[in-house]
Amino acid sequence: MYTKIDRSAKTYIERIPKKSIINDALAVGKANFADYKVMPQLGMIDEPMEINGWDFRPFEMDDCEIPREAWRQVELLREQDIPILQVIVGHNLKEEEDKRKRIEAYRNNLEKIGKAMAVTAGVALTLVTWLAGAVTALVLGFITLVLAVDPILIVVLEDGTWLCVAEWDS
Repeated sequence: MYTKIDRSAKTYIERIPKKSIINDALAVGKANFADYKVMPQLGMIDEPMEINGWDFRPFEMDDCEIPREAWRQVELLREQDIPILQVIVGHNLKEEEDKRKRIEAYRNNLEKIGKAMAVTAGVALTLVTWLAGAVTALVLGFITLVLAVDPILIVVLEDGTWLCVAEWDS
């Protein structure tokens, strides 16, 4: 039930389920040149949950667009009769927070540039230039924020094991 693995002079105990379902799923991934990652046995979830800085939610509750290639990985498993109980989408909250901070800094810089341009342009162009800079900053910030998500696609196998089948930048 347990296997000892030596990594960097530290010994870890890694639980390996006796069922061959995980091995079958990993074989499907390997045959299709996909790098599946085995995750803990957390079973199905019915509401969003946060674990170690990641937000996991059933794909029905998530509003991100899942790429065709990611769905193809799920279909490959189903075609090989690998029982899938649920599909989950995970978002790295730390990366999203870091990206939001960068977007805010970028937005502040654009606003400063817009204000500086307004002062140098004179009284007549002050309002127009400032508004253009502020609107541009807000629009670019919003677009970047929407595109700044790094999701992963997870399937829940019959034994409750989570298997990460796809990662992408949206």
